[in-house]
Amino acid sequence: MLLQDGEHYVYQSSARYLFSGDRRGILFLTNLRLVFEVHENHIFGASDDAMLVEISLEKIHDIHVSSPSFRVGLGGNQILRVSSISQRFDFGIDNPKTWCDEIIRARQNFCSGAFLPPPPPPPPQPMDLPPPPPGFGASPVVVNVVSPQASAPAPQVLFRCHYCKRVYPETEGKCPQCGASF
Repeated sequence: MLLQDGEHYVYQSSARYLFSGDRRGILFLTNLRLVFEVHENHIFGASDDAMLVEISLEKIHDIHVSSPSFRVGLGGNQILRVSSISQRFDFGIDNPKTWCDEIIRARQNFCSGAFLPPPPPPPPQPMDLPPPPPGFGASPVVVNVVSPQASAPAPQVLFRCHYCKRVYPETEGKCPQCGASF
């Protein structure tokens, strides 16, 4: 069974759908719906997986357990009867009382909105880093600049920022790229 967005399994077991003949399959309860799927194998090994019943939890009107006395061949299984306003679904199942409790609990959670997953965490905010200590964040780099008018080059001191690696002159007190001071 394919799950919808935000849906997860609550309970499942093998069951028999008692409508137009007994169909064996699996009864699934999720936080959003009740689903019965038939799983039948054929002679050549292929299988059919068909969904026969799908009912939203909000549409379930009544749930109760009845005796199998009027059905032949249930092997002692009791009948779980699930009703909507317009339809009734009977399932031969081993543990109908547990199913009733689980459906009621899932329906209560569904109606109260408790089935909703928690909202995603907010996106990370940029971190406010404290300024680096004095003398940290930049290292001097000596560059010889040759001027065509001067015979002897005057050295110029540049600093390389430890954070963003940009090189800048010593006259600036902080990195013009990231703001780190030296």
